[in-house]
Amino acid sequence: MQSALYQKPATPKPALDPSLKRFFAQLSQLRYRPLVLYPNLCWRYLRNYRRDRVALMGEFHEIMRSCGVSLDPKTLGAYVADVILLHYVQQSKIAVYTMLTPELMESLAREAARVIREEIPGDFVDVGVWKGGSSMIMRTVATKEGQPRPLHCLDIFDTMDERVLDEADPFQDHAIIAALNLAREYFKTEGVRTSVEEVRQNFQRLGVSLDDVNFVVGNLTSRSFPFERVGTIALLRIDCDFYSATKQTMEQLYPRISSGGCIILDDYFLEAFGERRAVDEYREAHGIVAPVLRVGQSALWIKP
Repeated sequence: MQSALYQKPATPKPALDPSLKRFFAQLSQLRYRPLVLYPNLCWRYLRNYRRDRVALMGEFHEIMRSCGVSLDPKTLGAYVADVILLHYVQQSKIAVYTMLTPELMESLAREAARVIREEIPGDFVDVGVWKGGSSMIMRTVATKEGQPRPLHCLDIFDTMDERVLDEADPFQDHAIIAALNLAREYFKTEGVRTSVEEVRQNFQRLGVSLDDVNFVVGNLTSRSFPFERVGTIALLRIDCDFYSATKQTMEQLYPRISSGGCIILDDYFLEAFGERRAVDEYREAHGIVAPVLRVGQSALWIKP
């Protein structure tokens, strides 16, 4: 079943507190400031980019060949460029709390504000937290709206590696994890990694309240993950990337979203990631026909 896709929301966007854009800039300086303002990063990135690209592209192609998968060259090139930039940012010690674009940060903030203003019952839930940027957006909007809501942050809170997959994940997901492992070894950086303590420190560093913030730790592919700690949901953001984790999260949490509540799928429109397949299967199995709105690489819909 194909979802109906719309480029614009059907309802007017709620106005946001002007100070939120300044907060977005704190969460991801590189999204709001030209790279030339970071001369050390620019110099290292530009000096080594061709060498790194050649080395990684060759290894990535070999990984995909061994997994029996392929990617459109343009998509693969963009993915490699992002991986290279992420690792140079980590080496440069520049604080980055989210990889969301300004468009995605604003969309998340507007949905958080909307469910509060429309008095949609339920908590905020962020699945796949990384450094806590998206969680901080949800918490900050609730605070500015004067109606703080419980926030549940669900993640393995460790390195993204083979543990986040299981036997049901397609070869593409395994190839992506293998590529991330390769890049982490190549650059000698932490790669995609997080911890509860680091996220708590990031909240405190940016002055975001930790009141009623609940960290739920575990492997989202495991049947023992404590989803029971989450009750009724007004806003659910899923950034699991891969098939099995997304599938189980949908099965466990989508039924808990209130009517009028919102679900956001962070990587729905990224080629090769298993997130979209899991979501489409769930929608078809449960007869969900709510129209899907595309926002950059993400998708969202309002639960009827």
